[in-house]
Amino acid sequence: MSLTHNIVSNIAYVISGIIAHYKKKLYYGNLLFFLAIVSCLYHLNYTFLFLDVIISISVLFYSLWITYNTPNKYYIKLLGIIFLIIMIILIPLSGKYGEKQYNIIHPWAHIFGGLSTALVAYYGKT
Repeated sequence: MSLTHNIVSNIAYVISGIIAHYKKKLYYGNLLFFLAIVSCLYHLNYTFLFLDVIISISVLFYSLWITYNTPNKYYIKLLGIIFLIIMIILIPLSGKYGEKQYNIIHPWAHIFGGLSTALVAYYGKT
């Protein structure tokens, strides 16, 4: 995997954004689209790190807020939280051993983050 994979794997957030718009969660969808764009910019130019982190944290907290406010759907909440935990574990692992390891593991953080946000976008109540 390479820099290209780090950029292309952001499609997971684009798909989540499309799902959010389909389910009439426009703010969440726009935030996910913005995350995908900023993440791509960050992977092309590291000066976007701060913005990438701020948007990522915003998505995390907004996703948790939506999940918290969604009645029932406990199995969906659990699955989403499992995907989220996997993503959170993969992020520090991806940077631990250098650029090659980062480029191998980090796209999977995007995929699991995308799966988690897709569940929130589809099942979540705002």
